[in-house]
Amino acid sequence: MSELDRERREMAAVLQQPGIGPDPKMQITRRTFIHRSCLTGAATVAQTFAWWPLINTIDIAYAADQPFKFAWISDTHLYPESVNTRSVEKVKRAASEVQAMNPPADFLIFGGDLAQLGRANELALGVQLLSEIKARKVFIPGEHDWYYDMGAEWRKHFDKPS
Repeated sequence: MSELDRERREMAAVLQQPGIGPDPKMQITRRTFIHRSCLTGAATVAQTFAWWPLINTIDIAYAADQPFKFAWISDTHLYPESVNTRSVEKVKRAASEVQAMNPPADFLIFGGDLAQLGRANELALGVQLLSEIKARKVFIPGEHDWYYDMGAEWRKHFDKPS
């Protein structure tokens, strides 16, 4: 038995205690996942992967009080505009489309990785580009936003109570 196999068996013995496991009702096979994905989202998948998924909107049909609408932008990985104008243009387009939503979005969720390296100039550019959106914004940090200075610059922009 190789060293890798021995380590895997040792880890499995510690992590997979007898009789403890996920609820079988929650399990889904890869085949079922792919089948359901194809049935429910073929057009959405084609649209999403056609021009980089910077913006998606979702209508919530059965909310507690009234339906609401939100926008999602994620993974822009901005460099300074002098380095990569293409990603800057896509963020501008996404911000314009969110602002033009009719009815307007109740809020925007930014799903992380605003900046590529997490540097101050990249985060400031992201703040500037998204300032066009007048809806309330909620930012989730991504690892690219965080690792350069362990989130110090990110906190200056986004770690404020709303």
